[in-house]
Amino acid sequence: MLAWAALACWRWSREPYLLDDAFISFRYARNLVEGHGLVYNPGERVEGYTNLLWTLFAAGFLRM
Repeated sequence: MLAWAALACWRWSREPYLLDDAFISFRYARNLVEGHGLVYNPGERVEGYTNLLWTLFAAGFLRM
């Protein structure tokens, strides 16, 4: 288990953009649930998510 945690920490330190991508997807999901549509900022129509299915999946959980 300790080896798995060490490997995960090493991988996350090598690819920090994954955290940014998740934040972006969650923000799109939140705005979708709040009724603004699939937008990063309400009023701006820009597609900036990289994984539509994950964003919709997250929106479903936020809706619950």
